Amino acid sequence: MIMLLKQAGRQSLTSFATIIILSFTTLPNAIAYWSIDRIEQVIIQESLKSKFVSPSLALAVAETESSFRPHVVSHAGAVGVMQVMPATAYDMYKVRQEALFDPQINIRIGVQFLDHLIKKYNGRIDLALSHYNGGSRVIRDGKARILPFTLDYVARILARSKHFKVALASDPQLKTRQELAVQMSKNHAKPKKRARVSPHVDHVDKWLSFIEELTPIRRR
Repeated sequence: MIMLLKQAGRQSLTSFATIIILSFTTLPNAIAYWSIDRIEQVIIQESLKSKFVSPSLALAVAETESSFRPHVVSHAGAVGVMQVMPATAYDMYKVRQEALFDPQINIRIGVQFLDHLIKKYNGRIDLALSHYNGGSRVIRDGKARILPFTLDYVARILARSKHFKVALASDPQLKTRQELAVQMSKNHAKPKKRARVSPHVDHVDKWLSFIEELTPIRRR
C-alpha cells in the first residue's frame, strides 16, 4: 500500500511538472498568436464580411474600446477587444460570456452588432456609435439622437477611423492584410449594396465634421 501511495505521489508530481512546463511553453505562443498585429488582421477580415462596417471604423472602435486587448473587462461588464456586453452577445447571437474572451468570437460579435446598428439607423454612423457606447437610450419618444455623454466617444471614433483609413491606404503591411482579407471573405459586400441603406454610410468625414461642431476631440 505504501509503495502504491509513493508511486501515485510521483505520478502526481510528474503530471504537475508537465502542466507547469506546458504552461510556460504554450503561454508565449498564445500571446504571440493574439498580438496586436493578429488582432488587427482579424478585425479587418471580420469587417469585410459585414455589409456596412469598414475596416477603418472597426479598427477605430477596437482601439478606443480596449486598445486591442482581448482580456479587458470594463466596470460595466463589457468584455474583450470590442468590449461586447454579455447580455447583447447572448440575446442577439446566443454567445455566452466566457466565449467573449476568445478574440475571434469577440471581434465577430462586435462587428456584427455595429453592422446591425448602422443598418438600424439608416447609415447614421454617429447614431450607431452612440448606441454602441451608450445603449438603446439613443431612441427616445420614437426619435433617435446622439446621447450627450457619448459625444466625445463618437468624435474620437470618427477621428481614429479617418486615421486608419489613411493608414490602410498607405501602410504596405496593412494594405496586404486587407487584400488578403478580401480574398478570404466570400461574403464581402459590394459598395452598391451599402448604398441601399445610405449614400453616406462610408462618409466618416461628414459625421466627423458634424460631431466636431458639437464637442472638442481629445487628441491622443
